[in-house]
Amino acid sequence: MRKFLIWTSSIVVGLVFVALAAGWLLLYSSLFSDLRRNLVQSMLTEQIGQPLVINDEVWVRPDRQAKVFIGGVVIPSENMEGTNLAELETGSFHVDLYKLLQGEIHIDNLDISTLHINMLTDEDRTTRW
Repeated sequence: MRKFLIWTSSIVVGLVFVALAAGWLLLYSSLFSDLRRNLVQSMLTEQIGQPLVINDEVWVRPDRQAKVFIGGVVIPSENMEGTNLAELETGSFHVDLYKLLQGEIHIDNLDISTLHINMLTDEDRTTRW
């Protein structure tokens, strides 16, 4: 019986270690950088209603309110090719994981650094932000 308990507890500890290692790889490792970038890119595109491109790294610090760090964010113009409406050097925000698991995107505490916004006007006097 004692050997069974030791064996079972060793299996449980091993599974917890593997789960923590997998979580770390998913959130911080460069192996999953594209997955994180695409996920955050699509989430922010949906949230702002404009296409958004993340050119640099994305990483997540997990918690109930997960903090997401992003860099090299660009919002390209849909109508003026080669023109960016906004460029963000670095930024971070909190995402409520509980609401995210329910299918709701709730972003708090947006922190930005070096933001460039272009206010553009077409030939027909249509303004773009």
